[in-house]
Amino acid sequence: TPLKLQEKIFEEQIKLAEELQKPLIIHCVKAYADILHIKKKSKSSVVWIIHGFQGSLQLAEDMIKHGCYLSFGKSLLGNNPKICQVFREVPNDRFFLETDEADINIKEIYLAAAKLKGISITKIIEIINENFKRCFNYGKNKF
Repeated sequence: TPLKLQEKIFEEQIKLAEELQKPLIIHCVKAYADILHIKKKSKSSVVWIIHGFQGSLQLAEDMIKHGCYLSFGKSLLGNNPKICQVFREVPNDRFFLETDEADINIKEIYLAAAKLKGISITKIIEIINENFKRCFNYGKNKF
């Protein structure tokens, strides 16, 4: 799909998210700079969650600085040391965990995340719950 058409549709999704006051969950492949540019231009007030984050520490810091959350998956299981290091550095109030389409139990991802952060699985669960509540306004509005 041509980039201009993707951008137009994405801008419509941003408008819809703003109307509904719901987060955007974004699948981004090699277009992080474009995403940041659109985020700045749109002045969106809703949370943006970058699904399956695979970028550098600098990119993670840039995304977080602009209000994004990062979601990590099977790459935390040790097959991607760069992403494991990025995850260690991401503030606890800015991440989610996922399995995506991987044939992995989410518990494995939670255990790996806890080990990488040097905290208990109970603490990881608390962090994810708090991040969910904050991003989805859980407890403030009804779904």
